[in-house]
Amino acid sequence: MPISECMRYPAVAGQFYEGEEKRLRMQIEMCFRHNLGPGSVPTLEQGPRRIKGLVVPHAGFMYSGPVACHSYAHLAKDGFPESFIILGPNHTGYGSPASLADDDFETPLGVAHLERELSNSLRSEVITVDPIGHRHEHSIEVQLPFLQFLRPEIKFVPISLMAQGIDGSRTMLLRRFQEETQSVLFGTDSFWEGIDVPGHALEIVVISRLPFAVPTDPIVQAQTEEVARMGINPFMGFTVPEAAIKLRQGAGRLIRHRSDRGAVIICDNRVSTTRYGPLFMKSLQGTPLVAENPERLIEQLKSWFGS
Repeated sequence: MPISECMRYPAVAGQFYEGEEKRLRMQIEMCFRHNLGPGSVPTLEQGPRRIKGLVVPHAGFMYSGPVACHSYAHLAKDGFPESFIILGPNHTGYGSPASLADDDFETPLGVAHLERELSNSLRSEVITVDPIGHRHEHSIEVQLPFLQFLRPEIKFVPISLMAQGIDGSRTMLLRRFQEETQSVLFGTDSFWEGIDVPGHALEIVVISRLPFAVPTDPIVQAQTEEVARMGINPFMGFTVPEAAIKLRQGAGRLIRHRSDRGAVIICDNRVSTTRYGPLFMKSLQGTPLVAENPERLIEQLKSWFGS
């Protein structure tokens, strides 16, 4: 088969996912039907198009495929957009800090076409065309078979990100977040404390996981060993209480004044399925509600916010 100079060929087919079309389709279908996945293969619907973005894992399909399928199942129900912008972390270290590709991408399921007009509109001093940033990177490539499985013809713009902080300092990000009322701010541990965003600018705080300390951290190890020497269970007597305090600190970003109101969404089901879960809920003020699925969560939020 001739090699095209305008094609980015698969870098991890046969490694992160099956390298042959039929086997790949079977693998993706199994991911959708997996007990950790949605449980069934979705069909595309003419939905309301509420979804503006998805956060999807990018490991091998045998590891995170079923989890990724949850995102794509919701997207299928919500309605597919005409084109996609796919942001992926750069693991290789090659290329510019924020790299655009200028080629179509091939997978075992066919060719995913570059949306050139949209890609050209995104070019800037920060986001530049640099195919080297995509040549061996897997994080964007592994998303394409899921999209092609649901709709064979897709258009997209890939951006491989190696830079951090290119959007500005924490203070600048917070100012933009307050000014742009429909924005979403993804924060790491640096946004857990010392953030003051009163009023309607911040009404929902989403906490993906309970904030347990890293057990292999030398300081944490020394603290747990000291607690154990005192005859106290280090997990229940130290790790859980410390994490509960940190959870309360994170949730505290929401209520800064007497008139503030909002919702804290905890995506870690350990708060309701473990014996230590009630200790976390007790550390928070307010009435906890359990949402069995995203639809129920949306209903509860609408009820709370009165819309």
